[in-house]
Amino acid sequence: MTTGCSTKGTVATVGVTALSLVIVRVLPPHFLTTWATLGMVAMIPMQMIVGIMWQSQFPTVIGRFPQPWRGLLYLLLTAVIGSLVAAFAFYQINGGVAPPAPFAIMFLILTVPTAVWLIIGLQGWPFTIWFRPVGAGFATLSATYLIAYTMYETLLNFNFLADAPFYKAILNPGGRFTAWGPSVLGVILSTTLLALTQFEFWPMTLFPGHSILSRQPCFGLLATVLAGMITAVTWYTGMVVMRMNWVELLVQIAVPGSFGIFVLMVTMEGSVFGSIRQPLRGLLLSVVTVAIAMVSYKGYQSLCVELFGLHQGRPDHAQELWIASAMLAITFPMMVFYANYFQFWPIGSAFQGASKKG
Repeated sequence: MTTGCSTKGTVATVGVTALSLVIVRVLPPHFLTTWATLGMVAMIPMQMIVGIMWQSQFPTVIGRFPQPWRGLLYLLLTAVIGSLVAAFAFYQINGGVAPPAPFAIMFLILTVPTAVWLIIGLQGWPFTIWFRPVGAGFATLSATYLIAYTMYETLLNFNFLADAPFYKAILNPGGRFTAWGPSVLGVILSTTLLALTQFEFWPMTLFPGHSILSRQPCFGLLATVLAGMITAVTWYTGMVVMRMNWVELLVQIAVPGSFGIFVLMVTMEGSVFGSIRQPLRGLLLSVVTVAIAMVSYKGYQSLCVELFGLHQGRPDHAQELWIASAMLAITFPMMVFYANYFQFWPIGSAFQGASKKG
C-alpha cells in the first residue's frame, strides 16, 4: 500500500461520507426512503457499467475529455439512463402511485445484485465476446433489467402489505416468496461476490489458465456457487442463530458489509495490504471490512436517532429503512461517482504528485 494511495483514499472516504451525511441530514426521512432511493438506486447498474466495464474510458467521445468534464458527462449519461429506469419503476411497477411504494423500490434493489452477478461474476459474458465495449455495456445493462424484472414477477409476493394504505392488489406480482426474502438474499449474494474480489477470487485462480474452469461462463458460475454457499451460511447465522428478521439481516449485515468493501475497493482503490499475497490479504481485508461495517452501522444508527428519533423494529422499520437508504442509495453511489467518474478530481493529481516525489 503506497502512502499516496492510502492518504488519497482516506481523504476521499471522509469527504464523500461527510457530504452524504449532509445530504441525508437535509432530506426528510420519508423523502429519503422513497423518492431519493428510487432515483439513486435506479442509477447504480449504470454506474457499474461505467466504472467496471468501461473503466471510465468509453464511449470514447466522453472518455477523451479531461476532468472534471469527463465526470460531469458520465454523470449526465447516468442520470438520463437512471431517469428512464426510475420512470419505468414508478409507472409500470408502482402504478404511478406517489410516493414510490415498496413495489418499485424492491424491483430496483433486485437490479443491483443482478448487475453485480453479470459484471463481477460473469465479467460481462457473453456480451463482451459479441460486442465492442460500449455495446457490451448496454447489452449487459439491458440483461440486468430483463433478469431483474423476471425475478420480480416470479419470485416476489407483497401479500404481507395487504393492510397498508398504499397497497393495490393489481400491483402485487404474486410471486412464490415474501418479497423481503429474495431481495435481502440478493443483496447478501452481491455483497459476497464483492467480497470475493478482495480475495481476487482465490482459490478459483488456482485453476490452470488453459482449464475450462478458469474461463467464462464456468468461472462465473463457480463463483456464484461459492458466493451462494457463503450467503446460505450468512442467512442461517443471522436468521436462525441470531434470530434476526429479514430487515435486520439486510441493514445490520449486508448493507454495512457492502459499505466496508466499497471503502476498501473503491475509494481506497484496493491498495490496502497490496504487498501481501492471497489468501492472507483477503482475510486481512475481510477483518477490516467487518470493522468498518460495525463502525459505519453504529454511526448511521446514532445519527438517525439523534436527528430524527426514528425507532428500530416493527411495525414500519423506520430506522432500518433510513439506514439502508442513507448508505445504499446515497453514500455508495457518491463513492462511485467521485472515485470512478471524477477519478478523485481535484485531489487525485495532488496526491499522485506527492507519491512520485516520495
